[in-house]
Amino acid sequence: MAKKTAPSQRERLHLLDQFKPGTPAANIAVNLLRMMIQVDTTNPPGNEIVLARKLAVWVKDQGYDFVTTKIFESEPGRASLIVDIPGTEPAGHPSWGFMSHLDVVPAEGTWTHPPFAADVVKDEHDTFIWGRGAMDIKYMGAVHLVAAFTLLKEGFRPKGNIKILLCADEEQGGHKGVEWLANNQFEDIKVDCCLNEGGGFKLPFKDDIVIQTGEKGIFWTKFKVHGKGGHGSMPPPYDTTAVYKMVAALNRLKKYNAKLIINPEYKATINALSISPFLKGLFKRKMLLRGLLKLAGKIEHVNLSQIVLPLVSDSIAVTNFHSGMKENSISPDAEIILDIRTLPGHDRETVNAMIRQAIGAKLFDQMELVASDNQKCTTTTIDNDYYHIIEKITREIYPAVNLVPFLSQGSTDCKYYRERGMFAYGFCPAIKDDDLTYDQLLGLAHNVDERISITNLLLGVDFNYRVMKQV
Repeated sequence: MAKKTAPSQRERLHLLDQFKPGTPAANIAVNLLRMMIQVDTTNPPGNEIVLARKLAVWVKDQGYDFVTTKIFESEPGRASLIVDIPGTEPAGHPSWGFMSHLDVVPAEGTWTHPPFAADVVKDEHDTFIWGRGAMDIKYMGAVHLVAAFTLLKEGFRPKGNIKILLCADEEQGGHKGVEWLANNQFEDIKVDCCLNEGGGFKLPFKDDIVIQTGEKGIFWTKFKVHGKGGHGSMPPPYDTTAVYKMVAALNRLKKYNAKLIINPEYKATINALSISPFLKGLFKRKMLLRGLLKLAGKIEHVNLSQIVLPLVSDSIAVTNFHSGMKENSISPDAEIILDIRTLPGHDRETVNAMIRQAIGAKLFDQMELVASDNQKCTTTTIDNDYYHIIEKITREIYPAVNLVPFLSQGSTDCKYYRERGMFAYGFCPAIKDDDLTYDQLLGLAHNVDERISITNLLLGVDFNYRVMKQV
């Protein structure tokens, strides 16, 4: 007898009939996302106002007078859209926010399909919508809107208030988006609990799906160094020039291994994973962790070190290097930009001490430091009704699921909510598509050939529809 093939993740989903491919709601979601991708909101400069206005018109065209929209510009062209769906009993019921961002990162590199065409392409197991922002994170804005208006078309009215927030500038730290709103229009964005990007993806362990309950701090830092300049035909000694001083610093950074810290957030993640108690114990041993991750990564064909090590250490990424303007001139100046992400409790003083240790005091003391961001790590607890609702709804769709709380390596707009005492989670469930490897899936955001499957788009609509129905 032939051995039965195990059902795929897609086949194990319990999606509602109204969100199956080809249904009216599914077609609306596809068309709305395609329109959003086709509006180029590359940041910089952002120019989110064009898309914000288009979406405000889309909301008005749905025909619900009690639903209101507000567009806030932190400066000309940098716009966020807030869609308010008032509850029938707001005083006695919690309010929920459903947040995403309108801006996208630049579409660098060579793409298989044009990054702003929003092509719909059939693959072996699924159909994908291609384009910059498809995965990060315009699809979430689309699913929030489609979920909400599907409910309203069915005659549903929430008891608590619902706010759908489509914000500016997240890709540059949210300073002209949610941070500005929090500082200037707080009542317009205030909710009891907010769902945003940052979690919901499937791990390579049984049925584990992560939920972002916190995010590392972000400390963007520019370092400048001065050296001897001159004509390219008569170069001074290499080690006296700015470029080679910076190269020396980069070589030290390349070899630097940040201190591992087995923090409470990491322990909570490991304890929740669907692995044996023995393995959990090993993953919490600092001395064994690097070697264990390499071994496990080879077995699972995933670079686990890239995923896990940032959870137990501050990380340093060199994202820019610049020096000089002309072919035959040796510039006296060079600069690099570091994207530094930190664990709970670490601040600018911690960061500066780490860089000094990494590149050595001699080089560090020759450099000028310019801090462009100083945002500490933020976290949200999981012992509350909001978290339990998220867990319950996810299990309705994917019965075997195990939620794993997760301190995100990246930064999202959740931090501006957590800083003000509100609950905020990064979560919208997404399965691993059969047509993509884990490495491809993890590399979709901010990379060439960004795309999202119709299955994950509709899974997002279904999940948010069910959550909104609890409000």
